[in-house]
Amino acid sequence: MARHCSAVSHSELSSAQVAGCAMLLIAAGLLVRGLHRAESVSPGFLTKNIVVVSTDLANNGYTDSRARIFKRELRDRLLALPGVVGVAQSAVLPCVTGDLEGVTLPDRNPSEASELIWANFVSPDYFQTMGISLLRGRVFTEREAQTSGPVPAVISVAMAQRFWPNADPLGKLFRDPKTTYQVTGIVPDVQNSHLGQTDGPFFYDHDLAEDDDGADDEGQGDGELEDDQYLARQGGVAADLE
Repeated sequence: MARHCSAVSHSELSSAQVAGCAMLLIAAGLLVRGLHRAESVSPGFLTKNIVVVSTDLANNGYTDSRARIFKRELRDRLLALPGVVGVAQSAVLPCVTGDLEGVTLPDRNPSEASELIWANFVSPDYFQTMGISLLRGRVFTEREAQTSGPVPAVISVAMAQRFWPNADPLGKLFRDPKTTYQVTGIVPDVQNSHLGQTDGPFFYDHDLAEDDDGADDEGQGDGELEDDQYLARQGGVAADLE
């Protein structure tokens, strides 16, 4: 009887081991398939030959003025590296983080709720560096981004269709609780928020953090020193955009 029980136990153990191995093989297969799919997905911007440099100036004792100097020098040094053909600044990294802004139109009823729209705050050369083509209009410039009046912005096709389905979006205004923007250009819908999923409405604004001459040069400023991501593109051009 004891021998029979032992044989049954060994049989059950072997069956459990086989089942466990089968589950591991299935999981490994799914993982490999997922990795292959991720490599083959085209998010709409360059993913190869892009080097990311992140800064953490706020937690390292930088004043606003020191931070502006550091960012300019870092950008110049990255551009001077052999093989680097473009450098851009970005407040958030594509497919890693995002920024949601409550957006509405000036001519809408103030009682209407704003719509949450994904956004990124970038330097004007972000689109060329990341291989994002301009469909209509133009990219904002450093100079106009520092002038008074509406802040220039580039919007996605999805945002153009959402807010101005029967009108030309170029020159149109939209706003969030703090800023009024004016559309200068339109770019394709890409996968900024989630890899494998094309964005809904999305807009790009110029990051003014390092250009704010009104910041406190002696102290820590207003306590809102923001860090940027620097995206340096090496080698060839948009041929890497599959």
